[in-house]
Amino acid sequence: VGEVGQSAPAYQSVVGPMAAGGVLVTVMLPRLIAHELAQPGYMRTYVEGEVPTICSLWMLGTIWVVATLPAMVRMVAGTQFDDSVGVLHALLIIVPASVVSSLFTVLFSVQERMGRALVYLFIMSAINVGISVVLIPQYGAMGAALATVASYVVYQASYLWDQHRAVGVAAGRTWALWIAALVIGAAQWWVGPSLVLRIIWAAVTTLLLLAVVRTVGAIDRNVISRLFAGRMQPVATVITRVLAAPGHATP
Repeated sequence: VGEVGQSAPAYQSVVGPMAAGGVLVTVMLPRLIAHELAQPGYMRTYVEGEVPTICSLWMLGTIWVVATLPAMVRMVAGTQFDDSVGVLHALLIIVPASVVSSLFTVLFSVQERMGRALVYLFIMSAINVGISVVLIPQYGAMGAALATVASYVVYQASYLWDQHRAVGVAAGRTWALWIAALVIGAAQWWVGPSLVLRIIWAAVTTLLLLAVVRTVGAIDRNVISRLFAGRMQPVATVITRVLAAPGHATP
């Protein structure tokens, strides 16, 4: 019971950032269906241009959420949170990469392949339970957290592999971003609870991620223009100047 009490605040704290990625399904599904009906094959454009772009923006934003969330939770929960801080740091490993499954869930719906998505969900659950059975007796709540992380890694990788294969788009850029997201998550776990060190980590990581995004050409200028249209156009200009590789856009 004590272990459950320790892990509950950590799990609840991670649900919010990950649920924010789930909102993308609600926002993007109707638009993707409309585009696919009007322009068959638009799913390829979506996977090639929109997925890497949105992943990049999500990762850049979540770096600072991941860095400061433990301190914010501690301010709210007080000393009762102290026993959960290690569990939260472990669970935060998967937050920067969590948007991947949300973005590809949309495609399973459009393709009417939700049965395949359920298979991956079953595999994820089986891995979570299996690793938990092995680790919880020795590591308690931390073992359960690590099992959750491992199951989500397999789940996200399955979605990424499946959809790039189904749509016929090279997956190199998305794999690079996904791996970078996992490295970012693992690094914050290693940094530990110090807010000062986590802020330093976030600043350095942001600069390194900017370099990765530009190197792999992850930002599509057309997508940025659509996302930040109208009065938000100055934001689009700044983003493309900072993040976009010269001349990269999906027709």
